[in-house]
Amino acid sequence: MLFIVSVASCSSPQFTEVLVTKKQVIYSEHVQDSFELYITLPKKYSTTSSHPVVYYLDANLKSGKALRKVINQKELAGDTVQTIFIGIGHIGNYRVLRRRDFVTPHIQQGDSLYSDETNYGHAQNFYSFLSYELIPLIERNYGVSKKRTLIGHSFGGLFAFYSLFQKEQLFQNYVALSPSLWVNDGNIYYFEKKYRKDSAAIDATLFMRAGSRETINKILGACNSMNDFLNKKPYSNLQIDYKILEGETHNSYVEKSLSEIVNKL
Repeated sequence: MLFIVSVASCSSPQFTEVLVTKKQVIYSEHVQDSFELYITLPKKYSTTSSHPVVYYLDANLKSGKALRKVINQKELAGDTVQTIFIGIGHIGNYRVLRRRDFVTPHIQQGDSLYSDETNYGHAQNFYSFLSYELIPLIERNYGVSKKRTLIGHSFGGLFAFYSLFQKEQLFQNYVALSPSLWVNDGNIYYFEKKYRKDSAAIDATLFMRAGSRETINKILGACNSMNDFLNKKPYSNLQIDYKILEGETHNSYVEKSLSEIVNKL
């Protein structure tokens, strides 16, 4: 059961808010914690229409704020937004909670998943929250299509890959900005093998971005390795849009890339 509490609408002093974003607090049984939910509807939203939905992580951090800035700038420029945007933000110490919800579980003896820490490596619980609580809730209450996108940055980008490699295909577009693919000794590849070994079909588009200066943080090398890996797999319906942003760092290119990618969704 998902409990929702409405709170005041959010706004930002950094830009003129054209599309109103409703802010709510929800409780997840799967995660056993509450989240902030940011709901941005198109100006011409209709319950009888089927609007695409973009789910984005870290809604109350830099990347989430950058996305809301991008979609408002599109409206200001006269480019009518038809998509519903659903942001998910942590309440409390996000540095701890992001590791709990976005980081892959540990692997033991080659195939067993476990986490020996309360606040680390529980990505499966967060994935269940999306699958069985949040997405059904949105689809019950809004006029939406089955075209869904997931956007994540850093640890959130790692979670985007974790979602991509699940047996179910919750999303048609996966956006991974500077994904932390190096976490847990790069065990994200284990989940591709575990969940995709019986199915070569991934019908989706992956947008992956990294800054050319992301070497010390291991992002660039891990992204290059993942791109090589996926291009050797038999995923004929997986479209990979991978770009390295010259001269950019972990956060410097996020808004620019989101502006480019949102136009393609």
